[in-house]
Amino acid sequence: MEEINNSLAELQKRKQALREEIKAQEKILKFENVKESLSVMTNGFTDQFLKEKNTPTHEHPEHKSLKLDTSIFQNTLFNNAVKLGIATSVSKYARKNIESNDWKKNLLGLAIVYITPVLINKGIEWLEERQEK
Repeated sequence: MEEINNSLAELQKRKQALREEIKAQEKILKFENVKESLSVMTNGFTDQFLKEKNTPTHEHPEHKSLKLDTSIFQNTLFNNAVKLGIATSVSKYARKNIESNDWKKNLLGLAIVYITPVLINKGIEWLEERQEK
C-alpha cells in the first residue's frame, strides 16, 4: 500500500511539473514578453537586433516595447566602408607600382600584394592573443 502512495505522489509531482512547463510554453506562444518569445523562437538570433524600451502609459505603468537597435547596422556599415576604402587605396598604389618600369617599385608592389596580407593576419593573431591574456 505504501508503494502505491509513493507512486501516486510521484505522479502528482510529475503532473505539477508538466503543468508548469505547459504554462511556460503558453507564455512564450502568447507573446506575453515579446523579446523573450522571439528569442526562444529564433534561438537567440534576434537578441542583438532588438532593444527593450520602457514606455509607461496611464493604463499600463510598466509597459515595455521593442525597438530595432540600429547602432549595430551603423557600426558595421561604417567599418565596412573604411575597410573598403583602405583596400581600394592600397590596391591602387600596388597596381601603380607593379606597372612601373623601375624594378624597385615592381618589387614594392609585389610585396604589398603578397606579403602585406600575411603580415596583417599575423598582427591580428598577435593582438587577439594579447587581448586574451
